[in-house]
Amino acid sequence: MKLGIFVWIYKSARRFDNRQQTHSRRQLGDTRDHSNPWLEKRMSSCPLGAVKGFVTLTGPPTSSRLEAILVKGPPLIINFAPRSTPPSLVGNLLDEGPSNTILYKGAQYSLLSAQIALPSHSGYTAPNRSPVMELTLTFSGQVLPSYPSVILFVVPLFVGSGDTRASYLQQILNGDATASTAVSLESIFTTGMTSFGYKTCLDLAPEQQGQGSAAASLNLYVLYFPEGISLSQQEIVSLSTLISPKGGNPPPYSLPPPLLNGLSTVSSYTVESDGTMVPTALSAQGIVGTQQLTSSTDEFINLFQYFNKPPPVGTTPNTSCPAYTTSQYKCMPFNKLRDLSGNLANPNDPYVTLQDRIAGGSAMQDSVPWDYSSVGPILLDIAFAAFAIVVVGFLIYYVFFNAPTRTQMVVVAATVGTPATATAATAATTNI
Repeated sequence: MKLGIFVWIYKSARRFDNRQQTHSRRQLGDTRDHSNPWLEKRMSSCPLGAVKGFVTLTGPPTSSRLEAILVKGPPLIINFAPRSTPPSLVGNLLDEGPSNTILYKGAQYSLLSAQIALPSHSGYTAPNRSPVMELTLTFSGQVLPSYPSVILFVVPLFVGSGDTRASYLQQILNGDATASTAVSLESIFTTGMTSFGYKTCLDLAPEQQGQGSAAASLNLYVLYFPEGISLSQQEIVSLSTLISPKGGNPPPYSLPPPLLNGLSTVSSYTVESDGTMVPTALSAQGIVGTQQLTSSTDEFINLFQYFNKPPPVGTTPNTSCPAYTTSQYKCMPFNKLRDLSGNLANPNDPYVTLQDRIAGGSAMQDSVPWDYSSVGPILLDIAFAAFAIVVVGFLIYYVFFNAPTRTQMVVVAATVGTPATATAATAATTNI
């Protein structure tokens, strides 16, 4: 009886405590839109534990932390199209098209949009150098699932002077649409443009229940260039006025509509006590949420890379080459030393490149009259066939021309026996 009363009191207290916790959570921590079932179920299409949205840092990384994530090289290759006239600005969008491309691990991405927006990143630069706006380039491509679907270039804009990288934006402010020396996007990414790179994921979901499209996710690779572009205070004001003629700040960055595919982005999350990020709001405009990270954590080391070289400029493919028929082509012998392009190096002797060997003159050509690697297997087959012929010929000669006759064999056998037997054998041999 006493045990039953104790159990009843304990269950009643637990029910009361649960009601109190639920009430407190909804008042203080539960800011989800309960009208959207996707948010209500706390579903996420991104992989478990993936970073979601843009990453802001609590402060710039120290030199030792940068050393831990340093990559001694560029992140990718750029190939931006030249311009015959300065770009124009419509709202916060620049009229740059897909002829601007990048090459990431062999995969090509084309420019989808160029926006000037409010800063989406912070903590990457010194506290006394805070960005006032950002130039964000969005690239997309038809790539393998293991590759990011979208690559972003984020270039912060600062108040300053004497920046040679500012010429691209300054030509917009000058308003000279007939300039013959228009500057392309390539001018921004010059010597000294280091970058932070990290991969992140975006949750996409239908704005309303029954909209038709299922929830999805989008994998992004973000390159943040902390050196940025410095403009004077007056140039910053003029640029802001072009974007928002009626005053106010530029809009935040938003994903281009083709990437949304009719869905909305999760624009905000809350972090629960176990570290789970819970979606709390959607954005039909494609606004991207942020996640804060401290550079002193292991997560920072695992997530970020720091590239100490700017993206190199690739070559523009020749699209004017005419199409030839098969009869117009001619087969020519291939010479590794003469026909290969590029200053290649031998891994066993990296200090002597292909150009060094070619520059050696005819001595190298004389020492290597042809490519032995291609004829070696043929010579080996010929040698083996010749050896087989010699062996077979020797066997034939031995059997038919050099083998002992039956008479000689009998004599040899007889000489091994008794003298009488040998005499008889000799007589037999004479009769034969």
